[in-house]
Amino acid sequence: MNILAEHQGHIAERFARPGSDDKFAGLDPRAGRTGVPVLSGVLASVECRVAEVVSGGTHRVFLAEAVHAEATEGSPLAYFRGKFGKF
Repeated sequence: MNILAEHQGHIAERFARPGSDDKFAGLDPRAGRTGVPVLSGVLASVECRVAEVVSGGTHRVFLAEAVHAEATEGSPLAYFRGKFGKF
């Protein structure tokens, strides 16, 4: 899980758009300790291992165990009532 900083709304929009384009193109991710892509310049990242999958109506909920986390100083990107913002 990549936790974006308040100035990274453009990255959130990229991953929210439908389509099968390579969402990581041009972002230069590095491989985390578990091999998952960690984006450069994010506020924090948490690498997880799926512990359980639970069905909830038409969705599946993934319960995960954090195996590695790292963070830097800054403010997170917020999203409220259809708009990006900051705390």
